[in-house]
Amino acid sequence: MTDFQKTIDRYYELNAKALEDLPPFVVREFSPLTFQRFNYSTEVRQKSDLWKFADCQHENRFNENIDLLGGAISQREFDWIKEISVKVLELTADMNHPVVVKNSITRAVLHLRAILGVAALKGKKIEDLSVMEIGPGSGYLGLLCRKNKIKYWGCDVTQSLSLYQNYIWNELEPNSLRDGNNSNIQVDDQFVQLPWWLMTDRNFSLPCFDVVVINHAVNEISPMGFMFEIERLQNTFKNGLLLVEGWGGGSFHHNCFYLDELGATTLHQSHSTSSKYLAVSILQIPSTHSKCSEDRVMEIKQSILYNLKELIKTIISGTNSYFIFRSIKNQLKEILKNKLLEKFYLNEIITKNSIFFIKKKESIPKSELLKFYDQLASNGVSFYSEDELFCNFIKSKAHHVT
Repeated sequence: MTDFQKTIDRYYELNAKALEDLPPFVVREFSPLTFQRFNYSTEVRQKSDLWKFADCQHENRFNENIDLLGGAISQREFDWIKEISVKVLELTADMNHPVVVKNSITRAVLHLRAILGVAALKGKKIEDLSVMEIGPGSGYLGLLCRKNKIKYWGCDVTQSLSLYQNYIWNELEPNSLRDGNNSNIQVDDQFVQLPWWLMTDRNFSLPCFDVVVINHAVNEISPMGFMFEIERLQNTFKNGLLLVEGWGGGSFHHNCFYLDELGATTLHQSHSTSSKYLAVSILQIPSTHSKCSEDRVMEIKQSILYNLKELIKTIISGTNSYFIFRSIKNQLKEILKNKLLEKFYLNEIITKNSIFFIKKKESIPKSELLKFYDQLASNGVSFYSEDELFCNFIKSKAHHVT
């Protein structure tokens, strides 16, 4: 039996015990309901199946990711991407399904830049920062945080993704992960995979986090489970910062309304490739329900004036002004009702905090990154994942439909 097969078996053992010890309601709320609904692979039984999750959740987003990063990456980011991609290719090749990781890793670079922006916003050194991620997916943000000496905890309710995260984190950051399967977790631990059953344990102490990251998952978490996680983490927040780069494709939109009810406000929000700001949303979660402060009202009024100027430009040029109308509407809602969040964030909200999330013009263009990936794929390995090949086949056929 391989060492990682022992990890898989140990996970199943502890998961089964949690299912025995916890009531049905809690088990339901901490199950991957969105994935199960669409018959997504939520369980694996052997290490050779882990390749399926090496670059998942962000298929065919590579070009979009680089555009969102301003068209280029830094030398340090390039070095991290190369190191991780080469290692993942080796590991998945041993599983007879080599994967060129390019989508999830470049998206994680965007998330890391936002986290570094949070450090600047808080006036903290990078190595003093602490991050909690709900739903780490393929796990590359965790690796990037570790390379920046950021305290990182990740928690996932999906067994297949949890096991891939555990595997890749241990392979690329050996002897540093505390995972709750084979070791006890302490509040001061720097790199932690928190099992979902410990998250449900209200007697288990969590550290104080500077930012909680929930990317492309808010609408995918069962509502009561989401409320429980936010309430648990809210007590540990340092000023309650929540990074939500995307809401996710699930149907649990009540989670956005719940953030509204808590009085969540937006410190920065942008989702445009043409914007000078990072395409992320940074939310502030207050410890108590609160109305807009006078300073916040002034910020929103200034942002509305900015959007009105942009609206005039779009009218003159004849371009679509829908999203600007929507932005103004949302900002007026915050002033009048403290209701800011919509089902999706399609507009840009600029505040005084946005200065910390300006895109930097980096030195390594997309063309250099593509050369690297072409070299990885030069030995008979596909540039595209098998999921992407499936999707691209459909797209190519669709072009011929009249």
